[in-house]
Amino acid sequence: MKREQEIIHANESSSSKDFLLGALVGGVVGAATALFLAPKPGRELLHDLNGQAGILKEKGIELTDTVKEKGSEFISIAKDKTDQLSNAVTKTSAEIMDKVKKTKGQENMSARFDELKEEASDLSSSLKNAEFDEIQQKLEETKRAFDETESKYNH
Repeated sequence: MKREQEIIHANESSSSKDFLLGALVGGVVGAATALFLAPKPGRELLHDLNGQAGILKEKGIELTDTVKEKGSEFISIAKDKTDQLSNAVTKTSAEIMDKVKKTKGQENMSARFDELKEEASDLSSSLKNAEFDEIQQKLEETKRAFDETESKYNH
């Protein structure tokens, strides 16, 4: 949405610049046409031409100043937007890196879970011949170890 607004603003600024240039050119052409079509003596015509040239020179200077001012504004806006974009990219990449690290930690936890499951399975098969109480005790120890490991990875 902001991007679209910036494009619209840039187009409006460009249109206003084109309008000013068109108005200036139209003024020059209109003034020249009026001077050439009006019947005047030579000195008066020369005086009018010099006056119009002075006016055009002033308008040209004003237009140059306006263009410089607008150019400076656009440069400032572009720098600000570049800084904002740079900050947004930096923030987003940091968030992505955090997510990747968390995912990697979960993969490690999953591998540790599989190891503990395998150890429990091995322990279970090796204890088949032991008494029921001993088996129960070993299973509880294994469960506690598993719960501790799981709580370490979850917290």
